[in-house]
Amino acid sequence: MKKIVTAMFTVLLISILICGCGKVFHYEISSTPSKTTVKVMNASDGDYGESDAILVYENRILNINSSLEEGKLQIDFAGAVNTAGPDETDDYIIGEVVETVTVGPGEKASVALEPGEYILQLTAIGNTKGTVTIDIEKK
Repeated sequence: MKKIVTAMFTVLLISILICGCGKVFHYEISSTPSKTTVKVMNASDGDYGESDAILVYENRILNINSSLEEGKLQIDFAGAVNTAGPDETDDYIIGEVVETVTVGPGEKASVALEPGEYILQLTAIGNTKGTVTIDIEKK
């Protein structure tokens, strides 16, 4: 009986490990008030991800610098509306995409957005890996 329980426990443990290994995150996003860094980790064509909201103040420009090793990254800037109250965790409704930028290895782009909060919607084009930084600077 003890051998059967041990065998069942082992099979269960292996099953849990196999199921857990199937979940792969392709985007690692970190933000400060003036910079957002998107690390793309072996994303396949069409892999999608979203950032937390970023805040753009008046008279700012977003400078996008790509250090991608391969592939391209499409970045959609979608308006965001925070529906949470003052004592609640942020909860956003994602609005329309107001600007789209696609960058490949070594490319740069600039975007001027209206003041407000935005969610970055990320889509890999081709097999993509590397880093993209978005610096928010005064005009």
